[in-house]
Amino acid sequence: MKKEVWLVLLGAALVTSGCGDDGLFGDERLGGNGGGGGQCDGFDPAAASLDEEEQRFLQILNQHRQANGVAPVSACASLNRAAQAHSEDMRDQNYFDHSGLNGSSPGSRACDACFESCQSTGFGENIAAGNASAEGTFDQWLNSPGHNANMLRDSYVVVGLGRATGGGTYGTYWTNGFATGADASCD
Repeated sequence: MKKEVWLVLLGAALVTSGCGDDGLFGDERLGGNGGGGGQCDGFDPAAASLDEEEQRFLQILNQHRQANGVAPVSACASLNRAAQAHSEDMRDQNYFDHSGLNGSSPGSRACDACFESCQSTGFGENIAAGNASAEGTFDQWLNSPGHNANMLRDSYVVVGLGRATGGGTYGTYWTNGFATGADASCD
């Protein structure tokens, strides 16, 4: 019987005052053409679409928010791209942290994924590893006060979801990036 590993890092709300070019988005899998600075000309919208488990997670998340008197969040294409890139980077580089090995942060990754409001928006991030299902990951975060606070923060209006499977120490990596504002890059 395979034993599931539950790792938990508390996600904290961040306010970014700028963004940098972390180089995360030159990856062909993401349809990117380089880092930040508005260089999203080659962005493939399909790279930001949610898979079945990510869609299920969004549904569970919004049910949880509504049950607690909090408005639902909408998935944001640019934040999905940022979350997916971070999950893939953790898997491919075999680490587990809110900071990328290149020094990226949730805010800088949002900027680099062409989230246009990245310099004036508050951010929060939850990461998890070792659980492939939406339900299992939700339970991890539900049982962690810091993660659950991020899921229920009423100032968040959009979320990016990313799940990477098939590698690294833990096999599956999840990232949820929350933001207090939305813009045209979310469509």
